[in-house]
Amino acid sequence: MLADNRQLAKCAQHKQLAEARAIYEPLLAAGIANRFTFTIFLNACARCDDVDAAASALARMRSSGFEPDVVAYTTLLKAHCARGDVHSASALLVAMCAASPPVRPNVRAVNTFLRGCLLAGAVDEGVGAFRRIRTHWRAEPDVSSVEYVVQLLTQALRLADAEAIAAEFAPLISAEPAVTLALARAAALLGDADKCEAHARAALAAADRADAAVAADADGGARSDEDEGTADVDADVDADVDADASDANVAHTVSYTHLTLPTKRIV
Repeated sequence: MLADNRQLAKCAQHKQLAEARAIYEPLLAAGIANRFTFTIFLNACARCDDVDAAASALARMRSSGFEPDVVAYTTLLKAHCARGDVHSASALLVAMCAASPPVRPNVRAVNTFLRGCLLAGAVDEGVGAFRRIRTHWRAEPDVSSVEYVVQLLTQALRLADAEAIAAEFAPLISAEPAVTLALARAAALLGDADKCEAHARAALAAADRADAAVAADADGGARSDEDEGTADVDADVDADVDADASDANVAHTVSYTHLTLPTKRIV
């Protein structure tokens, strides 16, 4: 069983859905598929953008006596969000909480939903979910949570709301230039030179702090490999590289400010 699940995970990693199904279906027919089999196959479906197959796998998991956990639900959530289907993703969050026993969304699940809202431009849905992290789901937002909701708000040019959230979580995002970069861009688009300058300077300072943190980590020695390769599905759900935090993007915003707001100079 372990060997089959490992092979199934490799198919998911390489987005080989047909090959994954060729392993999964005989295990189902033999009645030996376990919780991991369902979750890994669900991940294969999600990575291959087959949301119907992913939903079917979750239903089959439940009917086989395995209650889906937060990883399984988040994987299906990722499939809905990849399509920009915020309505189905919202319904799934509700279904998680209504399950017996309830499955509370964790911060990774919420961040997956927030990425979907960002893709679809679903500002109110994203902000609502962000606020429920603490009030309903008893979790804590992380840096990504704050970054996504601030980007949502700034894309809608709701700068004051975005600034309020950034201020609320200032210690958490002190080394995260993407947040203040988003604020600077929104301020530039709104023609507010003073705020654009302030946020651009903050982005540059945050980038410096991030570089210092990376250097400190590098000096701290090699990372333990104890858990290497043991959370493939979790890693796939959480994989999201955001280049917005790069020094190049900070510099681009500063240059953009020079061009669009010539009365201000940021040096």
